[in-house]
Amino acid sequence: MAKKAPPAKKTDDSAKQLVDAIVTVRHLQDFIHQHGSLEKALEAVARVNQLIGLTGGVSQLNAALQIVGGESASQA
Repeated sequence: MAKKAPPAKKTDDSAKQLVDAIVTVRHLQDFIHQHGSLEKALEAVARVNQLIGLTGGVSQLNAALQIVGGESASQA
């Protein structure tokens, strides 16, 4: 007679997902607070998305920001 397999132990995936969700919501709340309202935060996200598209990707945008930041620092 075959033995039944023991029930699978529930992993901590659900707890990790909950923590990730809480952290994400907290960051979103901070972002909205910094921009004044949800609408203004969404506008900022849209502008960043446009910059990503114009530069060809996140890494290219990051490189461009570093170049511009370096030029600004040297001019000060």
